[in-house]
Amino acid sequence: MKSAICFVESPLQLLCLDEFVKFGNVERLKVIVRSNPSRPNNERQLRKLLGDKLVLSNVPELSCVFIYNRETVFSIIPDYHTYRCALAKESATIWDYAVIGDLRIPWMRRYSQSSQYNSLICLDDGMASFLIRDEIINSDNLNYRKQPDKKSIRATVRGMCIAIVEGACSLGYRKRIEIKDLILYSSFIDPSEVDVQVEKNDFSSIRKSNKKKSKVQEAWYYGSPLSERAIVSVYHELELLLAAKSFYKDRGLDTLYFAHRDDSEDKLKAIRELGLNIVKSEIPAELFIAQSEKIPIAIAASGSSVFFTLNKILDDIKYTNFCFDPEKIDLSHREHRARIDKSIKDKLDVAKVLPVQ
Repeated sequence: MKSAICFVESPLQLLCLDEFVKFGNVERLKVIVRSNPSRPNNERQLRKLLGDKLVLSNVPELSCVFIYNRETVFSIIPDYHTYRCALAKESATIWDYAVIGDLRIPWMRRYSQSSQYNSLICLDDGMASFLIRDEIINSDNLNYRKQPDKKSIRATVRGMCIAIVEGACSLGYRKRIEIKDLILYSSFIDPSEVDVQVEKNDFSSIRKSNKKKSKVQEAWYYGSPLSERAIVSVYHELELLLAAKSFYKDRGLDTLYFAHRDDSEDKLKAIRELGLNIVKSEIPAELFIAQSEKIPIAIAASGSSVFFTLNKILDDIKYTNFCFDPEKIDLSHREHRARIDKSIKDKLDVAKVLPVQ
């Protein structure tokens, strides 16, 4: 019987975990889920996936713990308490797998290092998979630390807090993260791109659950919180959506905007004022599309992970990646956005890439 302990904080990570559990024949699973009060929609989706048994429904021995962790000085005591309750009781357990949602995230690294395991599985979390490939694995940087905030005082205090928490939570056992233990379970990364083992996630479980579908004369545009994360201004984000709407109108298709869970209400209001209908789903795009009885002619987004996941689930769909003029992208995000657009172009059958001039 294979066993695994897992650390996740996003719906896509949970979907990938569900696929890995079936792939790895895991029958005993402990899941540690980070809940972030500043992202209520994200938490709601996580709880729905688990509560409605949309994932991990066939695991014979399953336990799940939600933790509240903000990586600040105020989190030291509850973080240590969670460590004692969730991990220390099983400190002698040697898991077949420790499964981590994002190798960059401090709390995931800290908790996985406080567990004993034979293999460390790194799941996908959207386009962050390329950052993990480039900034950690290919850079031989397993002691990865996020770049400090621009405000030096805040960065210093934050670094001290994380160091204190790491010290508290390493009591009793601390396992180094090593290349020899690492396996990528990925829809994004090919084996030729990294010098570690890669197992391909083709979302076979979700694909098998597909309902019979009929096609409709629509384009489904999947949103991303671009202006919310200061990648581009909201003006330029709306400008891009207008271009997409016009692009599909010329082809006789209506455009539906599928809201991201982190889209702001102000932005969604502005999108409605552009004349776009908005769809809000309580489940991730991959499950929604599998359960839907209709599918669109085309799927669109701007540098979104849906290109890499939905093309594993659906056949005969035209995909379009709508790109920004690089000058309209915040300088701190420009290189990563260029990497994303290039990966989509190189790896996927995208119908058209349309820069906004």
